[in-house]
Amino acid sequence: MKTKVFALVGLAVLAVLGGFIRSSQHHEMPPPLPPGSQREVRIIVDVSKLVLTLQIDQMTYKKYPIAIGKWHTPTPIGDFRIAEKLYDPGGPFGSRWLGLNVPWGSYGIHGTNQPWSIGWAASAGCIRMFNSDVADLFDLVPVGTSVSIVGYVPQAAVERDLKPGHTGIDVQYVQFRMKQLGFDPGPSDGYFGKRMNAAVKNMQCFYGLSATGMISVDELCILGLR
Repeated sequence: MKTKVFALVGLAVLAVLGGFIRSSQHHEMPPPLPPGSQREVRIIVDVSKLVLTLQIDQMTYKKYPIAIGKWHTPTPIGDFRIAEKLYDPGGPFGSRWLGLNVPWGSYGIHGTNQPWSIGWAASAGCIRMFNSDVADLFDLVPVGTSVSIVGYVPQAAVERDLKPGHTGIDVQYVQFRMKQLGFDPGPSDGYFGKRMNAAVKNMQCFYGLSATGMISVDELCILGLR
């Protein structure tokens, strides 16, 4: 009797897990827009939950299971955009490639030739999906789509002065710290652009520093990074 109960429980668990792994969670498509209008499409990747969510007009449309970077090759956290789309790149990238504009490396959302890795921290930093899922996503998102990768606050050493035009994970870490202090540098994308420059000047004025728009020792002390 106990054997039959355990067998039934095991089958039920496998059915639930299998249902999630085999297919994405699908919601109804929002109603059509008037001619000439465009939808707001956004991707949110939660590395702590191993889930990619596609939002259309601020509503959840689909959720997909994913694999993320290993602990020593983590998936970058931050606010990025799809910079390129490649059809059938093959090999470890599977059926589709959606490249991200991460300024300090080559990262993307792609398929895989190792489907058993989905649901694990298994990649070199990219976001892996089942080939059928990434093919589905590929057709729904254009180049330029916003991609927010969340799950934790990244840490980085800031060992140089920063100024407009600089890129890197150290720039991104400063962006996170500025937001925590209430100064909005714009997207946490690792790029020191005009919006970050203006936010740095606002912070400098608030703390009585010269409004140079650059990050040096005094600013790093204010941010708790020295």
